[in-house]
Amino acid sequence: SLEQATSADVEALRSVALVVDLRNDDEIAKGAKNRTAAAAALYEELGDSSRPTALSQRPLLGDVDAFWTGVAELSPPMPFEQAAAIFTTKPLNDALTRSLEDGGIPMMYKAILLSAPEEVGRAVGEVAACAEAGEPVVFHCQKGKDRTGLVAALVESVCGVPRPEIVAGYAVSGALLGGDDAKPASRDGMKPGDGVDWGLFRGSPAPAMEDTLAWLDDTYGSPSDYLAKACGFDESRQASLRGLVS
Repeated sequence: SLEQATSADVEALRSVALVVDLRNDDEIAKGAKNRTAAAAALYEELGDSSRPTALSQRPLLGDVDAFWTGVAELSPPMPFEQAAAIFTTKPLNDALTRSLEDGGIPMMYKAILLSAPEEVGRAVGEVAACAEAGEPVVFHCQKGKDRTGLVAALVESVCGVPRPEIVAGYAVSGALLGGDDAKPASRDGMKPGDGVDWGLFRGSPAPAMEDTLAWLDDTYGSPSDYLAKACGFDESRQASLRGLVS
């Protein structure tokens, strides 16, 4: 996110036409409490319509119930009694939590794509509109590897970037972020009932993006077909974006 932006970062961002924030309201509110002075000034500017840089929020995890419904759809079949119990309790329950953990980063990505196609389409559309206007755009989430990585992979796919390059670009994210995301995924010692063990979702392993893109191929035909069929970012708009780099 931009919460820790320095004065130099803010100066660079003033040349950007649009900042697309992929976070939820609660993440934004939490981050606002820890902004640097430079970041606080930046967000004041982003809220001023007279300023050249605009702000758009496209929360890819905005519908939490839909996300967990996606996890359920992606999970292996369960006995009827177990499935009935899940859908008569809150979506965040132990069975689905364990299923998400077992599926790891690829399942999380697929559930995001299943649950938020409209927001995905709007985010990609805004990136494309800026590119078509010759204007710089920044899109980000909380860490910059998961939701950001998905939008980047979709845009690159439309533009015809070879898949190995897309995956390789994603795969360096964890190391560039450093900290926990430079470490291998592992359990943080949480017990059943404690919620999702997010230690299992660290880093940006290449197989996670390979698996996600292959799932889009199998489910929709291709990442471009997903955007056209599910997200409303149709082939004519894709062709316009692709034409900028061909």
